[in-house]
Amino acid sequence: MNELGLDSPSLAFHIRKLGNLITKVNDEYILTEEGKKAYKIITEVEGRKEEGIIENSPL
Repeated sequence: MNELGLDSPSLAFHIRKLGNLITKVNDEYILTEEGKKAYKIITEVEGRKEEGIIENSPL
């Protein structure tokens, strides 16, 4: 909570929204395998967007 600057209810809300993408292990939240895949997809899309590929590609 301190690192993110969120209060407990806000943090709980966002953790629920992440659903199966994270799990709690020893008082820390880590990415699940599904979360790792989602993170990889997001970073790939962001990289393409920076290159201008997304804006010019039909979806």
